[in-house]
Amino acid sequence: MSNIFHDNMTLHTAMAMRILNEFLARGESLVVATLVPVSKTPGRASGFKVLVDRSGHIVGETEGGGLERKICREAAHVWRSGASRLIDFTGLGCLEDKEAGITGSIEQMFLERIEPNTENVLLFGLLRERLDKGLPSLLVSAMPRVGEDAGRCLLGPEGILAGVLPANVPGGNALGSDWETLVPTGTTLGGRPCFLEPVIPLDPVYIIGAGRVGRLVAGLASFAAFRVVVMDDDPGYVCPTRFPLADEVVVLEAFHDCFMGRSVGPNASVVIMTRGHAHDQEVLAQALQSQAGYIGMMGCKAEGLARVAQVGQTGFCQEDVARVHCPIGLPIGGATPEETALSVVAELVCARTERLKRPGNRE
Repeated sequence: MSNIFHDNMTLHTAMAMRILNEFLARGESLVVATLVPVSKTPGRASGFKVLVDRSGHIVGETEGGGLERKICREAAHVWRSGASRLIDFTGLGCLEDKEAGITGSIEQMFLERIEPNTENVLLFGLLRERLDKGLPSLLVSAMPRVGEDAGRCLLGPEGILAGVLPANVPGGNALGSDWETLVPTGTTLGGRPCFLEPVIPLDPVYIIGAGRVGRLVAGLASFAAFRVVVMDDDPGYVCPTRFPLADEVVVLEAFHDCFMGRSVGPNASVVIMTRGHAHDQEVLAQALQSQAGYIGMMGCKAEGLARVAQVGQTGFCQEDVARVHCPIGLPIGGATPEETALSVVAELVCARTERLKRPGNRE
């Protein structure tokens, strides 16, 4: 996928849903192209997307890649006809010869025109809301026959959430109880060609502490495709204006129960950097009681490890303490807040990559 990501304006699904909902709220349509890579891992975040507006331009700063030109050409057909298109790249010369190597990274591409009607505003608004809350969904899009609208339905583990399944398409239970392990793909359901897309939330990172480094980490983590949740007890620090890219900002009443009502699972990361380290140990004890796949705490090596050791003496075993990354971040030799934030997010990405390699991991 390196060519696709380096040379084309692709967006992960969470970001694409934000932009799509903004267009729908303004009463504007979009053509959404969903890319299905050849190398697919069950449960991995759904296919990356490219958005094309009515003028035929890609939303965002284009990079001039061959796939962008291909998508714009195909999107023009979708704008004219209104009909969805599922393109199979396998064995097809879909691009110019000099760019044909890019097709080796893509198996399929699904293009659909999303109109700002009541049904779509509700469905895609709910889909974004579920992503923001860390809830998985399954989007079923039926390919329309001549003279009829495409049918869309949003499913969750609890059943149909929005939309109506087209005629003859089986309901959520018929799709199987393990639909979260599916990958984005074109298929046939009830005799109807459909596109199934499991929409899995991004891995969350909980940043406890809204100081300068926390603010920088939040921005970089968002760019690195994490779902960013920032927490602090001072509303003057933890506010949307200081964290415009965060998915959630939380004003805590106190640090003694940061994760109340939340399920901090093995795909989550906890970054502890409370101002002046005043509450680091208090938060660390809570993080160690969770299943977080990554726990990092700010602090210089000697002082930081001493504080970790103190927490380890309050009922935690050596195996628990060994989970803590302190000093936090990869050793890149930086010292400024910006360099520190870069090292932290680099370590977050590293930890996420290692999780993906483990057999049986959700992703």
